[in-house]
Amino acid sequence: MNLLEEAVRSLKSEAAAHEGTNVADSAFRQRVERLLDLFYADIGEIKKIELVTLFELFLLKALYVERRSTSAAALAYLAELMARHVRVRDLFPIPDLATSYAGLLARLVDATGTAGARPQNLFEANRGIADSALFLLGVFPASLNRHRLSQSRWSVLPSLDRSFYERLGQRHYASAAGHDLAAWTGQDILLNRLSKYFPVYVEALNDVAETYVHGFDVQRVMDLMLDSYNAWRRTGDKDHLEHVRKYTALLAIDPRRAFKRTRRRAIVLSVPGPSRPLP
Repeated sequence: MNLLEEAVRSLKSEAAAHEGTNVADSAFRQRVERLLDLFYADIGEIKKIELVTLFELFLLKALYVERRSTSAAALAYLAELMARHVRVRDLFPIPDLATSYAGLLARLVDATGTAGARPQNLFEANRGIADSALFLLGVFPASLNRHRLSQSRWSVLPSLDRSFYERLGQRHYASAAGHDLAAWTGQDILLNRLSKYFPVYVEALNDVAETYVHGFDVQRVMDLMLDSYNAWRRTGDKDHLEHVRKYTALLAIDPRRAFKRTRRRAIVLSVPGPSRPLP
């Protein structure tokens, strides 16, 4: 196991040891930020890391740091959900990522209209529908608007808005939580939480998808590029200059514009909003 995986596992274990409490104090937040920096640092090296561990790191940021989550069980479930649906080999060759999930959306809509059908395992059926709704809303929300495909039965599908899929996910997680198998496997509390805080988890997955799946953390890369530039100016070490070039290539912008934008970056003051239940 490499350093990044070990560190993510340590943070996750700390959160799990305090299930029901948000452990993201200043030290915890700093550790998460350092690991995200490490993920982008040494840009010329190939890092081998389990996909689920990577999503756990991103969700530690989106849930524990930014949304004050208290459930390590929910974090682990969401990371596994994303890793199960998203595969690295699928991320880059497809120009329109959302269209690759057309079949999933079709099955999801079909499942809501088959009242006469009764699956053998209602627990798995309900959980599967809820998982699909959460994944599509969280990672590929644009796919929910892709109904008009030529020569396809998709053309007759109704135009369903986001709230439909939110209600769908909440209802089916709640149904799964009420099944005997949920209690037997110890998932009833978790599934009820996923139902109750479904919109919050959708928002967290939106953040992860936008920043790390469909793109990258532009501001973090810019900061790392500036750090490398300053290190090169200070030491003259050409390795730092090479990192500057690689970060610049990643951003696909002129380095002078990057530095200018960084210098002019506004200071945003964090103003606490109204309190709300923790996800």
